[in-house]
Amino acid sequence: KHLDELASALRKSHGEATEAQSEADMLKQQVRLLQREVADKSELTERQLKAERDLRAEIFQTQAKLEKVAEQHQNEARRATGFAEKATTAEERLRRIEQLEAQLAEEQAGA
Repeated sequence: KHLDELASALRKSHGEATEAQSEADMLKQQVRLLQREVADKSELTERQLKAERDLRAEIFQTQAKLEKVAEQHQNEARRATGFAEKATTAEERLRRIEQLEAQLAEEQAGA
């Protein structure tokens, strides 16, 4: 009878050990799946951060180009204003020359 009890206890312990091993195997598989999921999400996060850094760098470069173009535009506008002022002065001088020539022609015709 004692031998039967020991055999029964041994079978029960073996069954519990098998069940515990199955549960441990299942938990190991879950851990592997979670590790893979964490690795995938980490990779995705890194890609997103890299894309964000790249976009920020591109924005700063574009902003610098825009500022340079704006400065060039201001310089060209100043040059154009200078040319317009010189053209106005030249036109005024031409009119004055024409007036003086007409006046001289009148004086010569009257003399």
